[in-house]
Amino acid sequence: MGFILVCFQHMAIVKVKVGAYCLALYEGAFYRARVQNVERVRDPRTCSEYTKVTVFYLDYGNQAEVPSTDIRAIPPDLLKIPFQVSEKVDLFFSWF
Repeated sequence: MGFILVCFQHMAIVKVKVGAYCLALYEGAFYRARVQNVERVRDPRTCSEYTKVTVFYLDYGNQAEVPSTDIRAIPPDLLKIPFQVSEKVDLFFSWF
């Protein structure tokens, strides 16, 4: 599917919850993802708190941890396109 256009950068940041579909930033572009974990953490360098979100990229099969500020709502039309990778495949390969 490729990356989602940068125009999503200006969309509202959403409150994330586990299992929700979203757009997540990765190397400067937004990609379709699903939230796997949400955790409040403290940055040891600045002592500030932020929300760390673990996402699974639905078209590439990789995971990443991103700050919640890098998560956007996903337009419903983008959910109509089949995902290119199954999360079940990722679980299988995580055993090796």
